[in-house]
Amino acid sequence: MIMSSILSNLMVDLSEYTGKTMADLQVHMDACRQENKDEWLSIEPQNFAHTNKFYSSDENAIYQSTAWLLRDEPMRDIILSIPVSAAQYGWKTVFDYGAGIGTPGLVLAESTYVDVTMADFDCPALSFAKWKAEAYELPNVRFEHFSDCQEVPLIDIPIDCALCIHVIGHSLNPFRTLAEISTKSKYVVWLNDFRVKENAEDDLYPMHQKKPNGWDDAWREAYEPMGHHVQMSTVFGLSADTLAEKWS
Repeated sequence: MIMSSILSNLMVDLSEYTGKTMADLQVHMDACRQENKDEWLSIEPQNFAHTNKFYSSDENAIYQSTAWLLRDEPMRDIILSIPVSAAQYGWKTVFDYGAGIGTPGLVLAESTYVDVTMADFDCPALSFAKWKAEAYELPNVRFEHFSDCQEVPLIDIPIDCALCIHVIGHSLNPFRTLAEISTKSKYVVWLNDFRVKENAEDDLYPMHQKKPNGWDDAWREAYEPMGHHVQMSTVFGLSADTLAEKWS
């Protein structure tokens, strides 16, 4: 069983980072979901400039992501399974795309000698991830920034696996994003949410995209499962050329 101080200390770390008491943090975490929804609905989501500004300045992300991990035990189990997969498949370098507060990549770096590159906007969530990497003395973590929600950063080192944990559904073109990632990495650990409701204002998470037509068929056709299933998450062997050609 993998043990993780980073997962065990979610609230303690957030309190130390923000300077807020546990009671104050609970108030923020109770309110942040609705605040995020209201802010998203106040912008033009299909306007790249507005969308990029939302993700770059989202102060609520550190509270919402922490609250999500605290209440979602299956998600914590999936995060703890990633170091096991890294050992099983021999990953040496991992790219965490849309890392946010960085928990999956940081737990991997804490538990193994895998080199982890964490990429996201230069945003409050990634600043918290950087603070954690320093606090836990993780020299095998580095950070990359991107400035566009459609952009996959250029990677100058070989990547064995890409982590795409609840991020593809935020991309305005999920197929394009996956096609780019698939050309850079042999494996992907994929876990995703799309919007449940037809109308964004009716959904709890309106910043998620509605599932694109053909999405399920694309996964069945372009990916070959390797037989490693961890609850909602599956490690896939990427058919990179097929995906890039079909969906770019």
